[in-house]
Amino acid sequence: MSSRCLHRVTTLIGAYVRRLVASVRRWKSFMYLYLVVFLVVLPLMCHDTPNSVYFYRRRNVSEAKRRIQLDNDARLNWSVNYLEMLNRTQDIPEARIASGNDARVDVAITVVTVSRNRQLVDSYRPRYLSQVVAKLLAYWRDAKVQGFRYNVSFSICNVDGDPDSYTEAQSLSSVIGIFNRFKERSISLTFSREKEKEDYVFCINQTFAIYDPRYVFVIEDDALPTKNMFPVLQHVIGRHLDRTFVQGRLVANTDDVTYVKFFHPKWLLGYYSLEPERILGLLAFGCVCGTLLLGVYWHQKRNISNSDLYIAWFLLITFTILVAIVIDRSNLVWLRSLFGPDFYSYVPAPSCCTPAMLFPKRGASRVIDYLSRVKCSQYLGKDSILEQYVQKFGTKAYLVEPNTFTHIGFYSALHHNLVDPGQLE
Repeated sequence: MSSRCLHRVTTLIGAYVRRLVASVRRWKSFMYLYLVVFLVVLPLMCHDTPNSVYFYRRRNVSEAKRRIQLDNDARLNWSVNYLEMLNRTQDIPEARIASGNDARVDVAITVVTVSRNRQLVDSYRPRYLSQVVAKLLAYWRDAKVQGFRYNVSFSICNVDGDPDSYTEAQSLSSVIGIFNRFKERSISLTFSREKEKEDYVFCINQTFAIYDPRYVFVIEDDALPTKNMFPVLQHVIGRHLDRTFVQGRLVANTDDVTYVKFFHPKWLLGYYSLEPERILGLLAFGCVCGTLLLGVYWHQKRNISNSDLYIAWFLLITFTILVAIVIDRSNLVWLRSLFGPDFYSYVPAPSCCTPAMLFPKRGASRVIDYLSRVKCSQYLGKDSILEQYVQKFGTKAYLVEPNTFTHIGFYSALHHNLVDPGQLE
C-alpha cells in the first residue's frame, strides 16, 4: 500500500516537473527579457538617475557638497554677467514695475527672500536670489518673443530682519522692484515656522496692495525657474484657471481654486505614495505599453494560442509596470516637458512644500485670512495650514507636473542647517 502511494506521488511530481520544464522552455524568451533588462540594461542606464531603484547615491557628503557648489558657481557666473548686461545697456524688462501703468497686471511675481549669506558654509556665499532673478528676467524676455500674452510684474519681497545689510537684495533694485517687511534692523523672537508664515502673508498682501493683480505668483528665493515656466504658466491660466474644457468646449471656469503648485520635491513624486491617480496612471502605463509590446510579440509568433496570448499579455504588462517603478515616476513625468505645455498634467496638489505657488485673487483673501489666524507649530508649517484650509472649506488646489522649478538651496534658512544633498538631485 505504501509503495503504491509512493509511486503515485513520484508520478505526480514527475508530471509537474515535466510541465514546469515545458513551461520554462515555452516562456524562456520572457525570462531572458526580465533578466537582461532588470540585471543589465536598467542598472547601466539608471545608476546615475536620481530616485531610480538603481541610483548609486553619493555617500560622500563633502564630494556632494563640492559638486553642488560647482554647479552653483556656474549658474551664478552666468547670472552676474546677465544682470551686469541689463544694468550696462539699461535694457530693463518692461515688466519691472508692472507692464506699463495703463495695463492691469495679470500676474504679479514676487520672490520672497531672506539672507542666507550670513549663515556661511565654509565662507561660501551661494547668492541664490541673484540666480532666480536673472533667470526670471531672461525667460520673461524669451516668453515675450514667443507671444506670452499676460501682463506681468516682478518684485522682491525682502523679509530679512536686517534689510539694509542684505546687500545682495539691495543690489538688484536697479533691475527689479523691491519692498521690505522691516524698515530697520529687527530681532524676531517668533518661532521660525511662524515667522516664515507671517513673512509669506506679508508678501502676498503687499503684492496685491501694490499691483492689484489677478494672480500672485510667490516664489521662494532658492526656487530656480526652468525655461518652460512662462509657457506653462500661460497654459495653466488660459486652459485651467480663467477657462477650462467642459464637454469639449472651452468655457469660463467657476471652480474655487485656492492655489496651484509649480514645484513638488521629486523624491515625493514616486508611486509609493499610493495616491489613487498615481496608481491608476501606473496601471494605465502598464496596459498601454504592455499591449504595444504584445503586438510586437504576436507579429513574431502568429500561431500562438489564445490562452498563451493572455499569459504573454499579463507578463508584458507586469514587465512594463516594474520598469516604471524602478525608473521612478518622477523621471517618467519629466519626459512630458519635452513636448510642450499641452503635455503637462494638472492634478490635485499633494501636501508639502511651497517654493512656487500661484494664488488667484478671488480665493487668496480668504486663505490669507486663514493663514493669519492659525499658528504654526513644530509639526505644522504654512504648507500644512494651506492643505488644512483646502480640506476644511472644500476648495481646490492643484499641482502642475513636471516641475517648472528646481530647488537649488543647499542651506535651509528655516532650519538653519545643510539640506540633504540627495534632496537636491
